[in-house]
Amino acid sequence: MIDKNTMIEKLDEKHLMLDRNADPGSTWCFRSWQELFHSGKIQDGTQEAPMTVYLMPDVYWLHDPEDQKIFRGAEGDFLPYEQKISCNWLRLIGLSEHPEEVVIAANKGQSHGCIGNYTMLHFEGDGLYLENLTIGNYCNVDLNYPGDISKNKKKRCAAITQAQLGDVKGDRFYAKNCRFVSRLNLCPICGARRSLYENCHFESTDDALNGNAVYLGCDFDFYGECPISATDGTGSAFLDCRFRIRGHRDRNGADQYFMKGQGTIYVINCRFEDMRDESTDHSRPLWVQWTRYPQPETVCYVYGNDTPIGPAEHTVDLTGKPGLAAFLTEGEATKYNIRNLLCGTDGWDPLGEGKASGKELLPIQLVLNQSMLTLTEEHRSRNVCVTARYFSGEITEKLNLTFEMVGDEEAQLGISLLKQGHTLILSGENDGTGILQGILLARTDTGLMAMAEVAVTPTTRPAPGWIQHPHILWQSGKFVLHYELERKGAEDASLISWELEKDGERQRVSVSRPGVENLEYFPGNEAIGAAVYVQIIPKLNCSLPAETVELCACKEMNANMITNPCQIQTDFSNFPTERQPLIRSGWWTRDFYTPREPLTEWRKWEQKLPDMPWVYRMAGNGCVGAGLMPAIQGVMLFYTFQKEAGNMKTEILLDPAKTFGQGFGSAGQYMDVCVGFDPESMTGPAFRILRSPDISNGVEVFPVYYKNGLTTLPETRRYTAGFVTGCHIETEINNRSLKVHLWTEKELSTGILEYPSDITMETGAVPAGGSMGILHTGTCGGGGWQNTVMLHGIRAQLMD
Repeated sequence: MIDKNTMIEKLDEKHLMLDRNADPGSTWCFRSWQELFHSGKIQDGTQEAPMTVYLMPDVYWLHDPEDQKIFRGAEGDFLPYEQKISCNWLRLIGLSEHPEEVVIAANKGQSHGCIGNYTMLHFEGDGLYLENLTIGNYCNVDLNYPGDISKNKKKRCAAITQAQLGDVKGDRFYAKNCRFVSRLNLCPICGARRSLYENCHFESTDDALNGNAVYLGCDFDFYGECPISATDGTGSAFLDCRFRIRGHRDRNGADQYFMKGQGTIYVINCRFEDMRDESTDHSRPLWVQWTRYPQPETVCYVYGNDTPIGPAEHTVDLTGKPGLAAFLTEGEATKYNIRNLLCGTDGWDPLGEGKASGKELLPIQLVLNQSMLTLTEEHRSRNVCVTARYFSGEITEKLNLTFEMVGDEEAQLGISLLKQGHTLILSGENDGTGILQGILLARTDTGLMAMAEVAVTPTTRPAPGWIQHPHILWQSGKFVLHYELERKGAEDASLISWELEKDGERQRVSVSRPGVENLEYFPGNEAIGAAVYVQIIPKLNCSLPAETVELCACKEMNANMITNPCQIQTDFSNFPTERQPLIRSGWWTRDFYTPREPLTEWRKWEQKLPDMPWVYRMAGNGCVGAGLMPAIQGVMLFYTFQKEAGNMKTEILLDPAKTFGQGFGSAGQYMDVCVGFDPESMTGPAFRILRSPDISNGVEVFPVYYKNGLTTLPETRRYTAGFVTGCHIETEINNRSLKVHLWTEKELSTGILEYPSDITMETGAVPAGGSMGILHTGTCGGGGWQNTVMLHGIRAQLMD
């Protein structure tokens, strides 16, 4: 039991106290966080005489928890910070051995009391130390204070949103016996050059943890699948930690991932517990992976854990390897080598271990200067530099390296390795027809490993000749291109595009892509009255291109030549992606789009527009295979049957990248499906799918009506969990009403089925134009796709 009076006697200009029950006007005691930091008595400390603030057990709010004002932060700040503190060698120490009794609290987050990713605290200074306290953002979590229900506070909202704790600009951050509580984007005082968390508790969903820190004896409650966005620098080390998995089950993936992106993680003597109670096949062992889509730069290390972590090719088991001593020494008792990890060049020893903790200055990370190497005809050799780093980031020259090529047997034969010190000269020849591929592995005698993907392109051949010159046949309602090249074992990689010409204007309607033939064109509504051309650039996968050949397939298409003259349909596999801003009858419009009613964070992360608004690509998470995806926040895609208003039916098949049904990166972002629309005046009915500020496992859906770009929104809205992989959106507009049916092919886990996955809506509306299409306002997210959608198909029909 702490004697408050004894503590008060110790207070002075370097020892202050935060106590809600302090007497008014006390020199060294303050009753609120605001009073303390506005007093001007927080001053720089030193390593020998730090600035110390003691906190009596209580809840200290950074703002009024009942405040409904929208917080925006200070102009020029990277994030909206509630409190900024500049102080070297600052110590915040709770006066209780139970950190849940000393709480620094806030309850705001993105779109809930704040514009932007609300962040409670920003520290500037070296030597920040926290002990025996909780930092909690109770935007999405209930505050339950032990022993005094009057201090309890219900969460602001159920929807999980970005609600961050804080960051620090400095070095030597140390938290001991602390609790860090939030959900999305926890951010437990991240950013220091060196960080140590000892005996701390964390609870979060995704993009949450410090990606460059040492965690010793900590425990974690994971409510999401990727607690780290990606690691920084030398990565994160988890020593003697416990991970409790509490998120929803993913039937199509691992039970838990550490990262959303790439990086380096060390998991030493850790335990995993599956705390989920959803029904599943319990015969499957707990499946833990580093990341869903590992790249060569991801190499991680394990030892002594109760659960394997994979994939195996990206994992190094330190059992029996000298490199294990960088993390621990084993004798009568296991001792963790924290000094080796954090001492740096200034000898920081936060646990006071001294040299007795084991052999010092062992590197823990091996890095190649390139993780993807391509040996082309112009550059048949490349230098690969290898670097070994200590955990604190310093580089060591003491390396004993070996190199090895694995994978494709032909690549191993075609690639030679010449070691020169810490540099490898990689050379390769390829007289074949395909790309040789292999994996370069670099290893040290202590057990460190790095890898790179290596590709050797074939020697370029002359342009191919014709065995059969190109010609076009009309077969079963489609044009079919026939030709044959002199291939000599190579693959045909000719570039083929179909074009329509009408009224002196040309539009490209179908293009070839790698691995997708484009020998057929099935004309639809867009071809009526147009001449049909095909352009062929003959080419092999390993040759120069030959001269372009253009053929006229038809001088003018009649409606009776087309199977469904009032219909268009595409799976986007041959769909052009270049910008096409014109609005013409029978044309697709592909362009950038900025709503006339601005969103709060518009193109915040993009500095300039890309060349194309849409891109055809493969992705991951909820997106299956390849499809058409936005290349930036704010894009449109329309097909115009006619300028006059018309009744029509449409169906869109898509995969949102988000797997839990929330659809978009942040609340307020949306996609509109427009039907019977006039894109020139931006007028007509639409069906909106919106990320809701109120829920996090579904989307809001409701009809809107545009008039000159401004929308009329309904008072009532509905929620659906069906905006996930395999989503179908069917619409029908006539002179009386708009009908919408949204459903998914995917069988949803019971854990996220709080809202219906199949929903039908009908509202009074009339068509205003003869176009249908999509307006997408969501951000693209990590990798250029993790927040957005993948279009797999559109079918639309003009009705009588």
